[in-house]
Formats: sequence, C-alpha cells, structure tokens
Amino acid sequence: MNNQRENSRDKILEAAFSLLSKKGYANVSMRDIAAEAQVALGLLTYHFRTKENLFTALASKLVSKCFEDVVTAIQAGQSEEERMRLLSDYFRNILTEHPDVMKIFLDFSIQAMWNRSFRFQVTYLFNKLAELIRDDVLSKEPSADSLVLGKYSADAVSKVILGSLYGTAFQVLLTGKSKQELEEIFGLGNTLIEICSK
Repeated sequence: MNNQRENSRDKILEAAFSLLSKKGYANVSMRDIAAEAQVALGLLTYHFRTKENLFTALASKLVSKCFEDVVTAIQAGQSEEERMRLLSDYFRNILTEHPDVMKIFLDFSIQAMWNRSFRFQVTYLFNKLAELIRDDVLSKEPSADSLVLGKYSADAVSKVILGSLYGTAFQVLLTGKSKQELEEIFGLGNTLIEICSK
C-alpha cells in the first residue's frame, strides 16, 4: 500500500514538474495537475492539500537533486580553476540539456519574493551553493595582492560568482541564445573569474 501511495505521489510530482516547466506556477491549477497525472483531484489533494504544498514539495526535491548534482560535478576538479570550470559547465549543461529545470528554479525564485515556503527553499539552495563555491571551489580567501579581489571576502566572491552564473542562465533562457553564443558567454565568464581570482 505504501508503494502505491509513493507511486501516485511521484506521478503527481512529475506531472507538476512537466506543467510548471511549460506554463509556469501562476498558470497551473490543481485540476491541470490531476489531469496531467491522470489521477482524481481527491487523490491529488490527499497527498498535497494546496497548490503551495505541492510546489513546495517539488521545490524541495529539485533543490536536493540540484545540490547533489553540483557537488558531484565539481568533485572531479583537482584545482580551483578546474572546479570553477566544472561548476560553470554544470550551469551550461543545465541550460542546454535540461532548460526546464532552470525555468522552474527561475519561477520559484520569482515566487519566493511573496511566498515564504518558496523563499525558504530558494534561499537554502543559494546559501548552500554559495558555501560550496566558497569552500570547495575557491577553497581559500582571495589573495591580498589580487588587483580585483584582494579586498573582498571569499563569502562575497562566492555570492558574486553564483549570482553571475544564475543571472547568465536567466538571460540565456529569456533570449534563447544559440549554442555558439552560449559557449562564448560561459567561456568569457570563466576567463573573467580566472583573471579576478589571480
């Protein structure tokens, strides 16, 4: 019985993910999700009383998966530069291979301005990613003799790097850049980060 409940719950989350990536949070109703999941509305509300509960559960699942994937992606790097490149590659790959995931994170980020549950999830992810960049990518305070970063903490640098990656992802999704433009943008970003870190 528990497996059947879990299966219907997962089916509902998958349907919510699919609809959210196509239409956005504001344009999806509980009825839409029930129809997409091919379940009765009563079963959907049994698992998730409200739309907010449903999307908070989806946000939690996506945040955990995203963080695990980022950790896995950068662990292969032996140096600061290599780990930074792998982090940048992760964002570029999400944009080219799974743009629906980035669309949902952007939607959650916007909703987080007004929705406390989403704010918690999005803030948690941003804080964890900034800590990861600080501790596992930068792995040290910026050099005091660095022309650009000598006077800033690793905390500040990690937040600017994350903001740059996230902001770039938003621009790319909004404007639909070609693969060549995407490569150029991320290549330039990596070069600028390397210059600033020295």
